[in-house]
Amino acid sequence: PENTLSGLRRALEAGAEGVSSDIRATEDGELILMADEDLDRTTDGEGPVAARGLRELFELDAGAWVAKRFAGEPIPTLEEVLSLSGYAGRPAPAHLLLLKTPRLASFMTRVLSSIVTRRLIRVGCVDKESALELATAGHPSLLFLHEPDPEVLAYVLDHRITGVSIPGSWSGVNEARFAGIERWVHGVSDPDELLDAVRSQVFGISSPEPHRAIAARALHSLAPEDDGPWPVRAPLLGITPEHEEDGAWRGTWEVQGSVRNPFSFPVRVRAKLFIRQGAFEVSEMPAECELAPGEELLLPMRL
Repeated sequence: PENTLSGLRRALEAGAEGVSSDIRATEDGELILMADEDLDRTTDGEGPVAARGLRELFELDAGAWVAKRFAGEPIPTLEEVLSLSGYAGRPAPAHLLLLKTPRLASFMTRVLSSIVTRRLIRVGCVDKESALELATAGHPSLLFLHEPDPEVLAYVLDHRITGVSIPGSWSGVNEARFAGIERWVHGVSDPDELLDAVRSQVFGISSPEPHRAIAARALHSLAPEDDGPWPVRAPLLGITPEHEEDGAWRGTWEVQGSVRNPFSFPVRVRAKLFIRQGAFEVSEMPAECELAPGEELLLPMRL
C-alpha cells in the first residue's frame, strides 16, 4: 500500500536506495504520510485529513484497500518513516519527502531540526516559498516542476535551493549553466523514460515501479555504451466491446513482443510473461533463444 511502512519496506527489499513519501498535516499539526486530501481512497475513513487528529487517524486501516494481507496497516507518522533502517545490512535509506500543500515548511523544519541523522533527506515542495523557507533553515529542498523552466531554474540557483524535480526528461537543459542544481525525476514508470533518466545521470529518481527503476540502473551499468530503447517490449492487447462477456473481458489474441541484446557479447535469453491482472494462458512463445550483440528478436505468442 502506498505511503505505509509495509510499502516502503518492500521498496527497500527490492533494492531501492531510498523511499519517497507524501506528507500532510493533521488537525493537531502532526505530519503523516498521505497522498490525497481526503481519507476515502486509501483508508477505511472518510473526509479531509486535516480535519482529524493524530489519535483518530491511528485507528484507521490504510492497507486493506490493496489486499487482505495488509489489513490493519496504520497511517505512519513522519518520525516513524525517518526511523526506517537499511535492509539486509545496507545503509539507512535516503528520503524524498513531498509536502503536498504549501505552508507545511514550518512543520517540517520543526521535525527535521529535532532529529540527528546522517541519512540523505530531501524535502520536495510545490511552491517556491516553501522551498526557500526550508533552504533558509538549512534543510535541503527540491522544487517540483512540470517542466524545467529556465527562469525557475535560475531562481533555484540564485536562492541556493538544493534542486529541482520534474516528471520527464532533462534533455535540452543547459547542464553547464545549472550545474549547481540537483536534477531529479519523479513519478516516472515508463521503461524508456527511466532508462533516459539513468543515462542523463540525474541525482535521484522517484518511481512507483522500484523493480523497473533498479533494472534500468543495472542495465546502464552493464551496458554503458548502449543508447537503444528498453530491450524488452511487451505486447499491447487491443480490447474491443466484442471481448466483453457477462461484465468480464474474454478473448484470444495473437500478438508479439520483442527482445534486444544491448550488450557487446552474445547472450542467451529466457522468455517468460508476467501478467499483473487477469487470468491468461500463454502459448507459442519461445522459452529460450540466443542473441548476437545488438540483435533483436520478435517473440510471437498466443494469449
